[in-house]
Amino acid sequence: MWNPGKPLRVAHTPSLSARDASWADQAIKSEFLSVEKLLIQTIHIRTKQKLSDLRDQLRTTIVGQAECSISGSPAILQVPLLQPCMESENLLITVDTHTGYFLAFVPQHEPPMIDDIQDCLNKDGAKLDSLLTDLKYWMTVKRCEKTVQHLPVVASTHLPLVVPQGHPASRLGPHTLYIKLCKHHNCYVVVELSQCPSDPQEIVQTYYLMTVQPQAIPEGDPSSATLGGGVPREDGPLDAELPKAFLRVANFLQLDVFAIVHGPCTKIDASLLTGSGKRKQVSANDIQPKRPRFAGYFISELAHVVAFCDDRIPFCTLTVELNKRDICHQGMQIEANGTNFLVKIVQMPAGEGWVKDTAAALQASTLSCTLRLQVKGIKAWLAEFVFCNCPLTSLSAKERGPRRPVCFMYDFAAGTSAQVASVVEEMLQDWNTIGHLYGVVLRFAQAINLDQHNTLMSIVDIKSFTYKKLVLGYGLNKASTVTIYWRPSEKRFHLAFGVVGPTASASNPHTVVSAQLQHEFNQHRSVATLVEVLRDTYAPLLSLTKLPSAPQLGVINSRPQVPVQTFVIIPQSSMHIRLAYRNTYVLDIHCRPEGLIAVRDGAYSKFDKTKAVEDFTPIQGLRAFLSKFVDESACQLRRRSQSEDDNPPSPIPTLDSMDSFLGSGSALKPSSPAQRGAGGPQDPAGAAAGGLRFHHPMTPPSNPHTPASPHPSVLSQQSYVASPNPSFASLASPPSLGGTGGPGSAPGPHVSPSPSVLHVQAQSPGNLFGASSPVNPLHAPSPSFLPSPSSQVPMASPVPQGFMGSQASHPEGGSPFPTPGGSAGSMSMASPAPGTWPGSPSVPRPSPRLAPSPSPHGAPMQSPQTGGSSSMDHKPPQAVLGPGGTRVLPQRSWAAAMPTLLSHKGLDLLCSSGGGTPPQSPPLPHCSPLERFLGSVFMRKSLHRVVQNEDNMTMIPTQEPGVIQFRTETLQCKVSLNPATLQSLHLKLNPTEQWSPEELQVLERYFDTKVASFPYKPNAFMSFTRLMTAPLSILKDFVQLMRLELMPDRNMKWSVQLCLTIPPAAPPIAPPGMSSIVMIRNKVLFFLQLTRTSMGEPAQIAVPVVYDTTANTLQVADKRVDASVVQPSAPVAIIGSMLRRYTEYAPPTGECCIFPSIRDILINLTIPSQ
Repeated sequence: MWNPGKPLRVAHTPSLSARDASWADQAIKSEFLSVEKLLIQTIHIRTKQKLSDLRDQLRTTIVGQAECSISGSPAILQVPLLQPCMESENLLITVDTHTGYFLAFVPQHEPPMIDDIQDCLNKDGAKLDSLLTDLKYWMTVKRCEKTVQHLPVVASTHLPLVVPQGHPASRLGPHTLYIKLCKHHNCYVVVELSQCPSDPQEIVQTYYLMTVQPQAIPEGDPSSATLGGGVPREDGPLDAELPKAFLRVANFLQLDVFAIVHGPCTKIDASLLTGSGKRKQVSANDIQPKRPRFAGYFISELAHVVAFCDDRIPFCTLTVELNKRDICHQGMQIEANGTNFLVKIVQMPAGEGWVKDTAAALQASTLSCTLRLQVKGIKAWLAEFVFCNCPLTSLSAKERGPRRPVCFMYDFAAGTSAQVASVVEEMLQDWNTIGHLYGVVLRFAQAINLDQHNTLMSIVDIKSFTYKKLVLGYGLNKASTVTIYWRPSEKRFHLAFGVVGPTASASNPHTVVSAQLQHEFNQHRSVATLVEVLRDTYAPLLSLTKLPSAPQLGVINSRPQVPVQTFVIIPQSSMHIRLAYRNTYVLDIHCRPEGLIAVRDGAYSKFDKTKAVEDFTPIQGLRAFLSKFVDESACQLRRRSQSEDDNPPSPIPTLDSMDSFLGSGSALKPSSPAQRGAGGPQDPAGAAAGGLRFHHPMTPPSNPHTPASPHPSVLSQQSYVASPNPSFASLASPPSLGGTGGPGSAPGPHVSPSPSVLHVQAQSPGNLFGASSPVNPLHAPSPSFLPSPSSQVPMASPVPQGFMGSQASHPEGGSPFPTPGGSAGSMSMASPAPGTWPGSPSVPRPSPRLAPSPSPHGAPMQSPQTGGSSSMDHKPPQAVLGPGGTRVLPQRSWAAAMPTLLSHKGLDLLCSSGGGTPPQSPPLPHCSPLERFLGSVFMRKSLHRVVQNEDNMTMIPTQEPGVIQFRTETLQCKVSLNPATLQSLHLKLNPTEQWSPEELQVLERYFDTKVASFPYKPNAFMSFTRLMTAPLSILKDFVQLMRLELMPDRNMKWSVQLCLTIPPAAPPIAPPGMSSIVMIRNKVLFFLQLTRTSMGEPAQIAVPVVYDTTANTLQVADKRVDASVVQPSAPVAIIGSMLRRYTEYAPPTGECCIFPSIRDILINLTIPSQ
């Protein structure tokens, strides 16, 4: 029965503790009576009690002495499985308020074994310890993965490994993590987790370094493989789960963690160390120092080990490779302040093909060789060589220090052993490159030190020397460069040419001979020799590069659309170049020292000068043309430098010695001081002359071709026997001697020539004097200048003073003695003035008169070369000079086979556009003199072929070389080169009664300016010759058209141009470039090009016109006009209608209608605006 004096009470079964019971009884007080609150408090108390019992159980097994707190409502048990352990990593266990079952979870992860743990807590707890242990390992693996997540690695718990039985890798535990180093594809850091023997609750981490190789296992025998890092799979058939690719364990090494963590440059907490460096003993009462807080899941030891392996594996591979190649090194070291790893090489081995002195000098100047690994940006190996005592001082400011570092970079790639081996091989090749170049530079430096006159450094500038390459600057402003470097793959030097800064050419002229220079440099390997070759060839090559090389159309008359290159430079060697012109002519050009160039016709054989070889045509008149560009002053200096040093001239020549000198009747062999005939020892002229041509020198003469004999008897009794140099075979005829006064003066008896005439050397025709000069050696000589032993003192010399300044085509010829007066002439002895030397005989000077003077007998004599009665008649007949006429120079077909010496300035003038034009000569095309000459020769050859094939023309034989004479029905034509310039063809017509002088002059001028001029198209000759064979009335009308073309009438609306080749703008009647004038039966086809003289009309119109000789009509030859394809307002249609109207309404006069009808078009043609 209820007793109000007694309060309510609650009984708990099983009973609660007194503290918990008093806390629960508070819910039944009268003022707070609540059954719901009583249930909640009771459940909370029962949950805490149940969790407390579980905590006591776990402390005895898994957790140990770790603190496990129960807190919260509902109550939650926090079980720390790891030490240290974050709250998110604790295993949280609570009780379901409805069922009373345990609930377990980990906030941060979703472990796969959490359901099994929960079942064990609620049912059978036999497996609880093993499950919690697995959870502990699983969470540790997750910590490892979190630690390396920002490193260049990939972590995995299983690998398809192929591990042999008994291998250490086969004994790995089930809790293993494989960390693949992404920078080293075949390397893994293996982390094995295991229990500590002394403390079962502690997990020990063991680290291994493993390298693997890909391997495929036969499908029928997978038993030898252990998969998943030592964990064989138990679920399902093995062959169904095998991956297709496997990894075979190559190397497996356990790492010493203590040595790694406590290595050099590793930071250690200094607060825990004593003064002696030993770790302090920390007691329980000591205040712990404040340490920085780290995330609990970050395992610094693992991160350090992974980074350690990632950094050192490449260097370990590198040192192994260096050991294989017997390269002494100091092993892997840590650079100052721990910035990087490096490997220092003690001594590099000598390279292949090194000279012993070079190897010793390079080893002595090498301070260090260091290998580093660059990881920022592009990952690459860096090899740094440091040198001292650089043999050359360059212009670069960066290369003037005492310490010269040289760096090489090599691709790291994957960093495998094979790739590291290739890196070492490349480094050795680069070292070999340095050695080869250093040897060349060392010899060059020695040559510079021995050069007392500083010649080499005046030629070149050392722009850069980096031990990898040598860059030299030369030429104008030192702007042309040559780079010398060694290419290991080819085992030879390479030369690269370029330009830097302001220069005379956009490209380096030596580019055309780079292959030859490179080949020769690999033969002699002398930079000094290369420098001299560059000096001697720079100016000639620069001049040759000015010549046009663009292909031209219309060069081949039968195939005008085939392009032919104008000039082609064909290098034979660095000093020998062949220059081809239109695949027809070729020049052999040899560069010689001291600024000279030897030029010859390359179509002739080098062994037989009278025979042409190869596919080229000899160039007629080449030697005479080249002689106009001879710089005698430069050539004379070369001869003087060769002979004057050892053979000073005698100041007092005797008359006895000069008697034999003056009595010679033939020219002097240029290479010998002895008298030689033009035909050599077998020549009658050469055999007839005896004795020396000049007085005996006081010292034996020296000559590069004929060494002096020390026996005076030999000098006085016989000639020198020189090497048969064929280049000195072309000798000129003796010069003629005119009167000294006026035309009425005549020399006395026994007149001998002045010694100045004896300076005539081996000349090219026309090079010594002008064609009209009376002192030309090819002119008929005076009878007094015949071979005579007379020793009388001659009278006043009739030779003009200009004879001394004459030019010679071969400046190497002549006496080896210098000119006494020091003139620029090529002759070695002049007429000395009275009083030049004390007691010298009175030998007269040359006459100062420069005007032409006739022969002493008033009529020209015949040269011995022209077929006269002289015993020296050994040459083909030559042309003679008429009174007041132009002297024709003799030509030999093989004369150009002998070289002609030119200076660099002369060759540049020869190749420069607009150069080589005499002041008073007619205007020439704006191209180089060489192109004008070769083009004229090419056109003369084409004309000869055209005239021979033309039925209505007759060739007239002539003895004049280079002259073509032919005859048509009404005219006799003569085509020849301009004797003054040899750079243009000219037509000379013999007048007849049917032609006026003005008409002949128009024809000649038209031929000179339109037919045989630039761009030198041979089909123009065909058109012109067809015109010349046309009937007289037609030709006279064409002459009128030529007059309008040469002298346009300003009162006409249009100017006319007679097209000699079919223009590209013409209607498609025939291929462009073909001959445009065709005569078939009674039809004449020709093309006109009309050019407007006023604005507002078409600029140019190409019109094909057909003239009917029978009907005397003119019409447009365009089928499109008749077929109404062309619009009536088109220019061709308008011209056609005007021609038809002129034919209909013009009064019949019986004259040819070509010129009147075309003149009507030029005056009245009006093209409507489009």
